[in-house]
This record gives sequence, C-alpha cells and structure tokens, in this order.
Amino acid sequence: MKKKNLYIPKAIIMSPIFWILLVVGFGILYFTNNLEIQKKTKIEETAIDITSVKEISEWEFLTIQREEFLQSSNSRAKLACIYTGTIRLGLNMKHAKKNWAKCSNDTARLELPAIEILDRDFIDEANTRTFHSEGKVSATMKETMYRDAKRQMKEKALTPENIKAAETNAKEQFTHLFKSLGFKHIEIQMEECIE
Repeated sequence: MKKKNLYIPKAIIMSPIFWILLVVGFGILYFTNNLEIQKKTKIEETAIDITSVKEISEWEFLTIQREEFLQSSNSRAKLACIYTGTIRLGLNMKHAKKNWAKCSNDTARLELPAIEILDRDFIDEANTRTFHSEGKVSATMKETMYRDAKRQMKEKALTPENIKAAETNAKEQFTHLFKSLGFKHIEIQMEECIE
C-alpha cells in the first residue's frame, strides 16, 4: 500500500498567516517542553536541598556561657572550684522524623525535633579553676562536684526563656532557608523540649 503525502495548497504556504501560526506553534511547543524540564529540575534540586538540610545533623540556635562555683568538704578534705562551660542549644536533625518536611506547590510543612543540648560534654575541664583545696581530695569528691556543676549548668541553661529563644531562632532560620528554596508559605511545628 502506497503512503499518501500530505498536501498543503500553495495558497496556504504563500500566506504570511500560515508562517506566523507555524512560528507561534513551534514557540509554544518549545516553551511548554522547556517549562516542564525546568519544573522537573526544580523539584529534583529542592529534594536534594531538603536532604542536605537533614544531613547537617546539628543546627545551633543559642549559645550560653556559664560559670558555677561549687564547694565540698568532709572530715579529710575541702575543695572549692569554679567550673566554666559553653552550652549550645539547637536541633539534632538525626532526631527528626522520616517525613519531617512535606512540600506541595508553594507550601512547606516542617516538623522539627525538639530543642536540646547539642554537646553533652559542655564543661571546659581545662579552664576549671581550683579556688581552694585543703587536705586529701579524693577522685570521688572531684567527680561528684563535676557532676553537680554539670547538672546546675544544665538546669540554668534549659529555662523556658532560653528554649523559647532557641525555638524562635530555629523557626526564623528554617523559614528563611525554605523561602530561599522557592516556597512562599512555611508552616513549622516543633516537638516539645523534655530535657
């Protein structure tokens, strides 16, 4: 069977309207395909960026410098020390839920983990100053004072005001970050700090 050729009358081919319509048609086809490629690339880039946010496991939002003066005594010894520490409050994204970021169209809904102390060893032992030492100070006495200093620093750092300040900073930074990724509306929920 012989294939029929498409016949376009000479009058149509010679018409400027035909050529204008042909150029407009190809232009629409080009921009439609290009738009789909850009949209697909944008979605892939956004997914990579969101994955990168989680890979940066620790996000610091508030730093607190503390000094604690502690003293201890028993029948054989007396000890007084000044402990210094830097407590960093922030998010550990390793504790985020699997689907912590849900994005659709121009909206990102984020469920962030609770504010926590990022570094558990926040006392700077090299800068611990012995204020007074008398008698035979045991390792147990030193360890007990160290644990007490750590507990007191933690209690004074994890105040409702400090937690609120860290949460506010986290929400501001994540809002800014996701707006830079192209989202217009960002909704953020945070788990409650229970430390």
